[in-house]
Parts: sequence; C-alpha cells; structure tokens
Amino acid sequence: LGIADLALTCMPVTLDHDDVDAIIDLVEPPLVEADDGTEESPTAPAVLLEPNPDGPEADLEEPAYDILVRVLGDIRVEGGEPLTAKQTAVVTYIALHESVSADRLEDAVWAGPMTSRRKRLANTMSECRALIGRRHLPPATDGRYRTGPGVVTDLELFDLRTKRAADQPPEEAVESLRSALDLVTGPPFTYRTADRSSFSWVDLENWTSTWELRVASEAERCAILLLRQGRIDDAVL
Repeated sequence: LGIADLALTCMPVTLDHDDVDAIIDLVEPPLVEADDGTEESPTAPAVLLEPNPDGPEADLEEPAYDILVRVLGDIRVEGGEPLTAKQTAVVTYIALHESVSADRLEDAVWAGPMTSRRKRLANTMSECRALIGRRHLPPATDGRYRTGPGVVTDLELFDLRTKRAADQPPEEAVESLRSALDLVTGPPFTYRTADRSSFSWVDLENWTSTWELRVASEAERCAILLLRQGRIDDAVL
C-alpha cells in the first residue's frame, strides 16, 4: 500500500507467535501481585471504546440523504451535478459548519482583498442551487447559510458508526468501526494545490490534523479489538 502524498509505503509482514505475544503484551495490562501473593490482572484501562453518554437507547440511525459531502479523502460533493472547486468549497464549508454568516463564508472561500465579494458569493450560491437542488441550499432568510436535511457529510456518518460501536459486543463493534474506516478514501481534506485559494480554511481551522488523529485513533481501536478476538490477519490488514 503506497500513499504518495505522504511519501508512505506499507509492506505486509508475516507475524510469528513471538511477535503476536509481544503485540498483545503492549495492549494487555501486566499482572500485578495481589495482597495474598497471587498474581492477577488489574482492571483494564478504557483503551477501547468509550461508552455512549446518551445510553444504548440513543438514536444512532444514519439519516437518509441525497447529497454526500466527502472530506475523508479528496474533498468532493456527490449526488448532484459536478461542481467547480469554488462551488465545492462553498457547499463543503456550509455543510461542515451547519450555520454560516455571509461575511465568514466570504473570508473563508475568498481569502484576501478583492472587490465585489458579496456579488461573487450570491452568484456562486445560485450556481450551487442549480447544480445540487435549491432545497439543499435554502435562502439565507436570517443572514446565515445552511444546508438542507438532505445533505450530510462523511464526518457525520463516521461519528455515527463509531458511536454505535461503543454499545455493541466486540464482534459487531469491529464491523461498525470497519464501516466507518471504509469512508476514508485517502488523506483527509485533500485538495489540488491549484485550488488552494478556495480551501485555505482547511489549514487555518486545522481540519486535516484533527481528522488524521481521529481516523488513526479509531483504526487503532479496531485493531485492538481484532487482536483480542485472535483475528491477527484482519488486524494486520
């Protein structure tokens, strides 16, 4: 597996029993001596999945949607007509922030001094509505832009799937975590260098570093669950 953007190459490695034991030692707590002189394992730390604070009865069903905004890889908008980089940046920014003022949106997507930014924004919004549907970008009646209920981001789906895993038995939790990781198609928040002027907000708001850490954390949790189930080959993959 090679990720050119990160100059990273991953090679498969065959593990023998000693390697597996060493990995398990890293994730399993060591034995400690009890008061009676016997050895026992302490309470395992909360390494795996935090319990869902809303309880198992929480509604974690994935919403129905027509438009999917993807950022766990190349930034793109799926479900409507193809968008330009500027249009993609506008729709993505609104979808990620839920409610955005015109001034904030202009500063994010039209960074730097220029004239007629408000007119450019109005024109771009009209173009986006024509391409993905007016109901998905309703008019800003209160001066703030929002996406409609038929628009979701892959970050929302990632969150729902990882939260669902917290209340599931290990075997089901693994599948939920894998389905979350399947949403990741490359380095998060990737865009072309030529389109930097439209996506400078990605770096300014630390989206990439935040979600690289989040994805790595969930991948680690999934691997630990697989190791504890003895599914060594799956954990390596």
